[in-house]
Amino acid sequence: MSRGGPVDIGVEPLLDGDRAAYVGQDGLYSITTGLASPQPIGPRLESTRVRVLSPGLHVAGGRSTAVWLEKWPEGNRLLASACGDGKACWEAVDAIADKIGSTLVRLEPVGDGLYAIDATPGRQPVLSLTRLSDSGVSRQSLPVPNLDKLGEISTLSLDGTLYIFFNGRRMGRELIGALAYDTRSEKVSSLETVIETPFTPLIEALVIAKRPALLFKAYEQGHFSLNLAVREADGWRVSPVAGADGLDVARLDWHVWPDARLLVVFSGEQRERTKQRVYAALSDDLGAHWRTRQLDSAEFANTRAWLPRLTVDGERVAVVWEDSHDIRARIRMQLSRDRGEHWLARDIPLSVQGAYAMRPRIEHVGNELSVAWHQYRSDKRDRADLILRTLSWDEAWAMAGQSEATSVPADRKPELESAVHAAWKAITAGDQAAVYEAYDPFYRAKLDFERYRSSVTPFTLQGYEIQDLVVQGNEAQVTILADIPAARADERSKGSGSSVRYMIRETWLHVDGRWYRKFVDDLSGASAIAY
Repeated sequence: MSRGGPVDIGVEPLLDGDRAAYVGQDGLYSITTGLASPQPIGPRLESTRVRVLSPGLHVAGGRSTAVWLEKWPEGNRLLASACGDGKACWEAVDAIADKIGSTLVRLEPVGDGLYAIDATPGRQPVLSLTRLSDSGVSRQSLPVPNLDKLGEISTLSLDGTLYIFFNGRRMGRELIGALAYDTRSEKVSSLETVIETPFTPLIEALVIAKRPALLFKAYEQGHFSLNLAVREADGWRVSPVAGADGLDVARLDWHVWPDARLLVVFSGEQRERTKQRVYAALSDDLGAHWRTRQLDSAEFANTRAWLPRLTVDGERVAVVWEDSHDIRARIRMQLSRDRGEHWLARDIPLSVQGAYAMRPRIEHVGNELSVAWHQYRSDKRDRADLILRTLSWDEAWAMAGQSEATSVPADRKPELESAVHAAWKAITAGDQAAVYEAYDPFYRAKLDFERYRSSVTPFTLQGYEIQDLVVQGNEAQVTILADIPAARADERSKGSGSSVRYMIRETWLHVDGRWYRKFVDDLSGASAIAY
């Protein structure tokens, strides 16, 4: 297991083969399991006003190539560097463009060439293409359709043609378009509208049955859908992904086998009803029919499992995601031996239970799996590292056979009731230290006891009663009836000494083997942990 950091948690880790890359505090870094320490890519950033945007990593033929944008106050820079295949690692940096507005860049291999596509989204869109080679770089502008606004881009290559999909708005109407660039003639061969559909915040290009295709999320009249568009002879055929109807999809990944079987893994939620769950959808007929099932093993929908990534080696499939079943997020994995037809009875953990892990990526090289993720150094969650773990497929299957130590006892209510009584007795007695220790570790990591004590306004509690305890996994809803002295408008009031009974609803979390009272800000409703 390798580690690098601290990382910029606003940028996801990159992974291609067994090489990972991440954005650190002073620039871009690369790491492999064979390196004692991370390697810097490109110049170090000496100003906090400069940031790395939209990095990309591609590994092929023994060479690793990185491209990225640097955000400067006077305009952005597009840079590239390489490692291996006769190149000294990351020493030479190609300054491709300077003082540009681009904030998105995508890397796409086409034949034996590698192309960087950068875009300036928004109301003044710009689209550019750069071919990266040993002899230098060649850059050209691409025609942008008459758009009022450009959103995301996604790319694919097929038979020497580079396809650039984009979403945007034209004359007040939302659409998805496709630009085809012939790399042999170095000219745009077509520019067309794929579909007009309201609000498509997520697009992923792919090749299926030797045709360009696109997975996209749409939102229309309060309803979410996930769809597949496939190029036909007379246009684009669009079909919904069954099982994803009504789900707000946050992330998807996919794989296509040579016989056109398509596996899509995604996370989605029914707003106001469930949190994000991880699903797998299979289609053998270009999206006409789907078989969809939930991959994560959560018993309840009160914690999220999301942001899945997959890798495929022949018929073997491995999927990883960020899972908050244990409140403190971990990386968990599912496996299939038969191209997604059958999966493990339960998902398995990859990251340690005591560390908050997030945003995983997974690849394979030969019989080895590489998994990269960001991991906080403490529950304060102010600094995080990149973790790169390698394991064989055999090791992964062996982990599936191991029994996982459960994070909660079989009967949770007695322990919860005892913890609630202890906390409310401390509140009644005015024992601030005990009240503080009853709060969740994420809140206490951000606010030490001295600051807590100085910020708390003491109040008198005459008594309390536990009215209800409802346990769902590692989260519990607790209802308290609290007797609080009535405010006396007049010292001679007959109500002197009386109390008012209030109903107080609390959330309790089971973390590290015990129950904690979740801190929730009275004014904003914010807490110190999202799950």
